[in-house]
Amino acid sequence: MANPFDQFDAPRAANPFDRFDAPAATPVAADKPAAAPRYDAAGDVGGGIVTGLVNGVTGFLGIPGLIQQADGYLGGRVLDALGFPNAAEKVRNVPFLPTPESLTGHVEKVTGPLYQPETVPGQYARTAAEFAPGALIGPGGVVRKAAETVVPAVLSETAGQATKGTQAEPYARLMAAIAGNVGTAAVAARADAPARALGTAAGRVTPAQFDQAEALAETGQRIGVPLTGPEALQQVTNNGTKLADVQRFVEGSPQSAVLSEMMAARPG
Repeated sequence: MANPFDQFDAPRAANPFDRFDAPAATPVAADKPAAAPRYDAAGDVGGGIVTGLVNGVTGFLGIPGLIQQADGYLGGRVLDALGFPNAAEKVRNVPFLPTPESLTGHVEKVTGPLYQPETVPGQYARTAAEFAPGALIGPGGVVRKAAETVVPAVLSETAGQATKGTQAEPYARLMAAIAGNVGTAAVAARADAPARALGTAAGRVTPAQFDQAEALAETGQRIGVPLTGPEALQQVTNNGTKLADVQRFVEGSPQSAVLSEMMAARPG
């Protein structure tokens, strides 16, 4: 807007109060339409999976480099605090093993920048693919590996979407992933508990001892004294296993009605 002294301006000359004029309003540009995504939903998911697999592999292979880098950083801080700056500098300049970032950089020199998914399904697919390499090399069958991939990935990406663009996002992703991994491991451990308990209790029973126990159980069945598997193994191994302890525990459980009835009827 003009100031009231503009009426005294000489032709083609300004007055000294012109510096107080408010700046002229600049026209507001119309909002630009959002750029169309490069791929459709299926292509975005596929690109996210490829990027996630690359990130997962480089992340796994780069773990030693991350540990070494952290050790060098902490060692340098300690030497600085002790008054040895030259030694601290040498520690920081020790050649480090490849880190996930450096490995990804090598991949991108060949492939170009990795595709970054633009849709939410694509971002979930990328995160799930990042967890897949680590789950594949772990213990367990297909169902367990799938759970260890999907559950932490979904929780991590959901937390990331909820805190997107904030300083809390990386921490939320990390904590959600840890919670998913811990929860999945707890469920898997509970499901595997019976098999692990039997395996531990049986110890090193040889195939020959199993055959002897089977023959003893058949003999007991013929003479009217049915023996359980743990009892037969205990007999032929001279109490060399803990299977009888497991049997007593199961027998006392409310869910073992069949075993309890058999043991109660045997004295007769």
